[in-house]
Amino acid sequence: MRRVHSIFLLLSIGWFTHAQIVPINQSEVLLHSLFNRLYRAKNDAHRQVINDSICKEFTRTFSQPASFDYPFDSLQYVGKVYSTDRALRIYSWNYIAQSGNYHFVCFIQRKQDNVVFRLKQPKTVYLPQEQEEISPNNWYGALYYSAIPYKYQKKIVYLLLGWSRYSENRNFKIIDVLSFENNQIRLGDPLFHTNESILSRVIIPYTSRYTLTLQYDQKNKMIIFNHLSSGNNGSTAIPDENFSAYLVTKTGLKFKDELLLKDKHISHTRSHYKVPDSLE
Repeated sequence: MRRVHSIFLLLSIGWFTHAQIVPINQSEVLLHSLFNRLYRAKNDAHRQVINDSICKEFTRTFSQPASFDYPFDSLQYVGKVYSTDRALRIYSWNYIAQSGNYHFVCFIQRKQDNVVFRLKQPKTVYLPQEQEEISPNNWYGALYYSAIPYKYQKKIVYLLLGWSRYSENRNFKIIDVLSFENNQIRLGDPLFHTNESILSRVIIPYTSRYTLTLQYDQKNKMIIFNHLSSGNNGSTAIPDENFSAYLVTKTGLKFKDELLLKDKHISHTRSHYKVPDSLE
């Protein structure tokens, strides 16, 4: 009798576990609905509740290894970026608070063990220091659109390219370094060599009235970006038609001030994936 009871208990546990695994396509339908509600929400309290529901649903979905390769095509407000070695997938999105401040969310999914990390923005977007390490719980907030693996001192780190809205009139783009240690993540590593110092990340603030190019040239192994010219009366810098770069070498990223590039050879896509007009 005890054996029969044990078998029934095991079957019950197995059924309950199976019941908790929602097919990914059903999760996608729910997430699509939640994002539509998020961008129609009328107040911050409502936005926060819906965004928390989105994060919980993503977390449940990420527990399934198949989610790494699932396209989530209907989630048009979410950036879904693979690293170029397809070892990572980065999901990021944002919404606007009543104050006009932007709030960003980011999950990083690692394929080898299906571990998922979250970057949390505890306050309004801020300009991070270029010579400090940042913990995942004190994130500045950004949408990442490129992740490039880089082997440095026998370990693989990832160069992240991203965009953020700092204020109503000011954006910034960023080159940051994502690394893993003891199953934890960190942002920032002193890899960027300039004429004056060594930086842990590169911040490029610019006026939101203009577009700034920041992209990786895989063929020439360098990260390219526009020069900035001083605005009138000390206003935020304006991207001009000249280009600088960080050359990717075995001993770090070396700054090169001037490149002989023509504007027509550089993509000036302002949005790297579809987002609502109000969000960028």
